[in-house]
Amino acid sequence: MSESLSTKSLQSILTYPFKDPDWAGKFFTAVGLTFAAGIVPLIPALFVNGYLYRIMHNVIVDKLEPSMPEWTDWGKLLSDGWRMFAVTFLYQLPVFLIGAVGLGFYLVSFVGIMAAEGAEPEDAAVLLPLISFGVMMLSMFAATFLGILLFCLLPAAVGHTVANDSFKAGFDFTGWWQVMKANAGGFAVALLVLFGLLSVVYLIANLLYMTIVLMCLMFVIPLVGVVYIGLIGAALIGQAYREGVERLEEVPAA
Repeated sequence: MSESLSTKSLQSILTYPFKDPDWAGKFFTAVGLTFAAGIVPLIPALFVNGYLYRIMHNVIVDKLEPSMPEWTDWGKLLSDGWRMFAVTFLYQLPVFLIGAVGLGFYLVSFVGIMAAEGAEPEDAAVLLPLISFGVMMLSMFAATFLGILLFCLLPAAVGHTVANDSFKAGFDFTGWWQVMKANAGGFAVALLVLFGLLSVVYLIANLLYMTIVLMCLMFVIPLVGVVYIGLIGAALIGQAYREGVERLEEVPAA
């Protein structure tokens, strides 16, 4: 993936949202919808997901350079956004469930300990806090490990969903795994860039929080940063997936 690893290519992707003559209107439409998603559950976020889906589709299927498409055909944006949301939600569901089970077990045991306070101490009652804490920590460790694994694998699954315009394609494990394996370096670069951008936004948010004058921006800047990272992520993942498919097509049939 020589093109993706080049500085020039990365610079082009990192700046593409601002090359469109109407970039401000398109960009801040996404910012406004992202802000609205914090007030109105789900629907505004689905439109943003659909917009990112459209960017990826242009890169993967139409083989275009990353660009900011028009905010048109809102019905399709909604349906595409729902497809992307459903795939990512189902992949992330085990992480939430594992974490919830551990935390729930700890809270239930804590309530039981408080209810039994003042009663005669028993061996089981003494060990229960340690056991419940151990279960919670184990579940948190498992959820963290699974979350990191998903962070690495989910982009390929989402790319496969977009490439095939199919919900089922997101769970075609063999299909997206082959694409990812064919361009593992490209997906790794995409994830490293996204992780770096997220770290920068997190650092800026913390610096703003530490200043009295700029504290009012501590929510605005991260909001803009999250939208920017989403746009860059759609382009990076779309390019990595497309080049993975191209590499597979170059391999002669057995």
